[in-house]
Amino acid sequence: MLYKEFDAATTPIEGRMLLEASAGTGKTYSLMRVLLRLLVEKGIELDRILVVTFTNAATDELSSRLRSNLTELIEQIRLNKSGSFNDLLDSWGEKKYSQDIILEKLQTALNKIDDAAIFTIHGFCQRILQDFVFSSKGNYDFEIGDDSNAKDKALSTFLRTNLPKAYPGYPTEQLSLARDIPWEDILTTAAGLSRSMPLTRQMKLMKDANQKPEDETTRFFETFIDQATKLYEENKKDERLFTFDDLLIEAEERIVKDPEFTKAIQNLYGAALIDEFQDTDPIQYSIFKHLFLEDPENSKPVIFVGDPKQSIYRFRNASLETYLLAKNEINNPYQLVKNYRSTPGIIAGVNAYFNPEGKGSRGGFLNQALSYSPVKFNKKKLPLLLEKDGKVEPLSSFAFWSNADTKALSNAETLRDMEAIAIAEEIESLLKENVLYDGRRLRPSDIAILVAKRFHADKVIEELRRRGIRTLRSSNENVLCSKEAHELKSVLEAMYDPRDTRLVAAAQATRIFGDSLNDLLNNDAASAQARLLLENSAKIYEKSGIIAAVSNLFAGAKTEERLLQYGGERALTNYQHILELLHQQHNTIDSLQGLLRWLKQEQKKSNDSYTLRRETDSDVVRVETIHSSKGLQYPVVYYLDRPISFSKGQKFRDDATGVITFYETEQKAPDDFIEKSYEESMRLLYVAMTRATARVVLPYFFKKTKNGAPHGSVGGKNPLAQAISGETSGGLAIIGGLNRLREALSPKEASAREVRKALLDGISEYNKNSAHPLMLSEKALNAYTPFEIRFDFEPGKYGDSEVSFRQPPEHLDLRAGRGEKQNRSWISSSFTSLLRTMEAQDSAVITDESEALESEETVAESKEEDVLEVLKGTQSAAEFGTKVHELLEKIFDKNFHNWKNRVYKFLDDRFKGYVAPETEERKAEIETKTEEFFENLFEAKILPSAPGFHLSQLFKNLKDCRPELKFMLSVGAPIKGRERLTASLLAETLTAFDSRYKDFHLSELDMRGYLTGSIDLAFAADGKYWVIDWKTNKIDYRNNTPELYTPEAVNALMKNNHYELQLALYLVALKRMLEVRLNLPEGTGYKAIGGAVYCFLRGIDRNARGTYFERPKDALIECLDDFLKNGFSRELLESRAKGAV
Repeated sequence: MLYKEFDAATTPIEGRMLLEASAGTGKTYSLMRVLLRLLVEKGIELDRILVVTFTNAATDELSSRLRSNLTELIEQIRLNKSGSFNDLLDSWGEKKYSQDIILEKLQTALNKIDDAAIFTIHGFCQRILQDFVFSSKGNYDFEIGDDSNAKDKALSTFLRTNLPKAYPGYPTEQLSLARDIPWEDILTTAAGLSRSMPLTRQMKLMKDANQKPEDETTRFFETFIDQATKLYEENKKDERLFTFDDLLIEAEERIVKDPEFTKAIQNLYGAALIDEFQDTDPIQYSIFKHLFLEDPENSKPVIFVGDPKQSIYRFRNASLETYLLAKNEINNPYQLVKNYRSTPGIIAGVNAYFNPEGKGSRGGFLNQALSYSPVKFNKKKLPLLLEKDGKVEPLSSFAFWSNADTKALSNAETLRDMEAIAIAEEIESLLKENVLYDGRRLRPSDIAILVAKRFHADKVIEELRRRGIRTLRSSNENVLCSKEAHELKSVLEAMYDPRDTRLVAAAQATRIFGDSLNDLLNNDAASAQARLLLENSAKIYEKSGIIAAVSNLFAGAKTEERLLQYGGERALTNYQHILELLHQQHNTIDSLQGLLRWLKQEQKKSNDSYTLRRETDSDVVRVETIHSSKGLQYPVVYYLDRPISFSKGQKFRDDATGVITFYETEQKAPDDFIEKSYEESMRLLYVAMTRATARVVLPYFFKKTKNGAPHGSVGGKNPLAQAISGETSGGLAIIGGLNRLREALSPKEASAREVRKALLDGISEYNKNSAHPLMLSEKALNAYTPFEIRFDFEPGKYGDSEVSFRQPPEHLDLRAGRGEKQNRSWISSSFTSLLRTMEAQDSAVITDESEALESEETVAESKEEDVLEVLKGTQSAAEFGTKVHELLEKIFDKNFHNWKNRVYKFLDDRFKGYVAPETEERKAEIETKTEEFFENLFEAKILPSAPGFHLSQLFKNLKDCRPELKFMLSVGAPIKGRERLTASLLAETLTAFDSRYKDFHLSELDMRGYLTGSIDLAFAADGKYWVIDWKTNKIDYRNNTPELYTPEAVNALMKNNHYELQLALYLVALKRMLEVRLNLPEGTGYKAIGGAVYCFLRGIDRNARGTYFERPKDALIECLDDFLKNGFSRELLESRAKGAV
């Protein structure tokens, strides 16, 4: 199939189109141009252009980019100036479009930007199911939630009821069937399949690879698929739960079966853009196909955008076969042909690597249907530059390291050691010397090590650690499944029963205690000391809770001091994370046994709050899996090549047919599954290589056979070998591929000449716009080799200087900081923990977590009832406050669109557990007052600087909201001339700017590591970003009424609870987030912030009673941010405070 080149400004946008966008070719840029053209050229209103992508992050980016594009284009037209939209304006000028009409269409779109129909696929399905509830003949008063209980109940009910019937009188067969076949996995899989064809045509059961099961077992399997799935769906319906799979399945079923429903959606949109289409699956494509490709009018612009070379989510059911099928059905393919991300050297190297010439019939991607088209490069992208004596020397952009030319028959362990040393030595050299990237010094965080699995980087991380270079290994794993969780579990079990010597020994064996094997076996004193520490910690738990207990244990065992000597930041971060999660359960679980049960239950659940945190925000080398790196880019990338391993399993999917086969016992992976896995590994390799912008390094060290070819198990089946040979195995074919690469990228070949010419053009272009021009000597240009193709790495003869591209100067040391012994303040703290450091106050502090003091004044009658106190019922103040926060978080969740349904469910829960109205009339009265309360809240004019705003306006587009926005404020080490920030110095900083803070008395505790917290609600409105914090504080214990929340009373609540400090820290956190996410210059983020509102909910009315608004001075927020990053300076504080007066 022939591709046409796509020009975002001029290519006609008509009917159905497929746009293939290779990595870095400006896909988002082109999407924005297409959107603008649909607005202007087709006259389609913004809310009638559907944009679907596959992640929430992508929807946020597209929304932000669209807003900025519209603003910039309108400004360029009004000022009649040259700018980044010259191509569009020239095209529209040639078509004789009126500028006044263009401006009118663009301004209308900008005014309706909050109505832009930009969704994830799940968000789109949820929207159409809710918005067209009557057309779809459905009832969608549901929540997206955890369905594990519904699944467990369906599974146990079906097996308990049906196993005895299927095998009467045969208990052995019943036990074997229940034990061996993975029924839970079968149920989960069936629940996620399309209902457009029978489930029995999409799934099957086999005894083993060659035999079908007994007839009785087959019948039982088919009955299970039918009836257990129905039970599961009924259980979810009873609990008013939906999963993300349910959204897709329900939407597809309605679209396929209900013409009215389908027509209503088709009429809603005049155009559609489907992004990241390579990640689609059969159900998603079925939805798009029925809505847009089978539309009888068939005239709407419908553009599918993707890159099949980046289809790497097979484990999530993403189907390359579905993409290729759609490509044939659309039959109108276009391509973006120029890369704007990477240097010319990288692009030339990738083009050569995946060039199908000379390879097997399946090409570099092992799939004839997936051809590779060379990409053009951007001459403006400069390589890394080594600055020396005022002149620069360009460094190679594409490096391939191998031992192909050596004769050594190395073992796998030696090869991995050589790889780790080679990478660590080069990274050390890059950081020591004055290497420039994009006009600045290269930093550790510019460097990424990409792996298929995280443990693949262990040796490299260790070599870097030996050189004092720190790393950050990112992860999406559940912290409750981590090694640290298992260790804490062992310690808590021993704390619960310290008399059990077996439990105490298990606790001693953890890194928390760190006792040696000799201590465990022979040292009675060490065991006795451990038991005493556990007993004391257990007593502290009874008195002060889990964090205090484990902190005492850590101090006694010197856990932090010991672990930080050996790079233990990761472990300490996990311990702290788990303890915070356990502490959050303190209100509902009051025993160690209960906490241990909770730990076990939650390990199976998926929850964003359980995702591993970063152990540092410092400038460190990144270690990423290739999957997590998708969508990211790094100046320098090292790819660690490893062969794919295949484990036995009981479930395999046939990619060609989509049929999923389950086996009674574990089987080897089928051949077709293995072949498709090899294909995907080629795509993972491509993604890894194209993350680099300035330098990519591909080490390929292999074990050799006697004829010098790669050994099958160590090198012969690696992705690098398969891509370069076009075969899944074949040593001599790999050698042939290596030789072709060496020849294609030799200094005398055309590729090298073109890249050298591009370098000259790039430097010339750079110097036109730079106050500090780059000086490149003729000698440096002649010595420049864009490609570093080395086949001479040899174990045994390998030395440090073998890989360093320059011998580092002796006097220069720019390594990332070494891990040092640190005190307990390294562990992350929060606003609450800061308050705990306050010295004793004369006045009591009332927080959301405690009851107000009882008033001694006479109780007076009130016209208004504190409806929250009624709803609290018998629940504690802390528990109820948490429930209210959870309700508001759900109401402002962007995936939900009817706040009243949330409130009704909340009321149901209250009436079931904590509130018992005397009569039905009283119950109805409570319901009415609750609805009025929330209406008042959402209509209250809470922003003094934006008097026309109220919260209900956010419901038009909840994408502008971020409820429970978690943050982590890093507290950096002091730079030269500064002192370490302490809690008391933080208070001094606040007081210098505002006398209201003069009563703050914080301790001398050092602040290190990071401050963690969660903003209740952040949102965009009136051109600014705002923060809201919900408070359920009472003013009077006996007689709390809404009228008590006067401005004076609210000010007193803020002061007594030191909320001004919390407010300032929230705004510093939001400022940092905006600077990162909106790519704003450092120090400008606060200008985009309107302020913060504290809503004391018990007093709220439509006139904003019970609210506190503040926007602290710019100088205060900038000063706090600076001191948190760089340390405290009294001289700077006095200067800034004086200037802010």
